[in-house]
Amino acid sequence: GEPGIPGVTVVIEGAGPDGVFGTPDDLPPVTLTTDANGGYSYGAAITGQNYRIVETQPSGLADGQENPTNTIAITNLPASGSGGNDFGERAASLGGSVWL
Repeated sequence: GEPGIPGVTVVIEGAGPDGVFGTPDDLPPVTLTTDANGGYSYGAAITGQNYRIVETQPSGLADGQENPTNTIAITNLPASGSGGNDFGERAASLGGSVWL
C-alpha cells in the first residue's frame, strides 16, 4: 500500500551463457528508471539466464526490510519471467510526546 518512488535507477545485469557474473560473455547491463508509480520492467530477458537487479539507493531514504542489499539475484530465469522483484525503502521520521 505504500506509494512507489519515481526516478530510481535500476540496472539489469546478465551473467551470459556461462552463468557466471564478471566473465567476458556477460550481457551488457541495461539501465532503467522507475516510472511515476515506482515500477520498472525489462522485456528482453532471456529464459534460462542468471540475472541481477541492482537498485541505486534513492537519496534521502534508508534501506527497508525488503532487499536491504539493493540487489536481487535471479537464477535460471523461467519462461514465465520473474515478477515481484521489489525494493523497499524507509523515510526518516521524528516523533515523541508533549506532556503537561
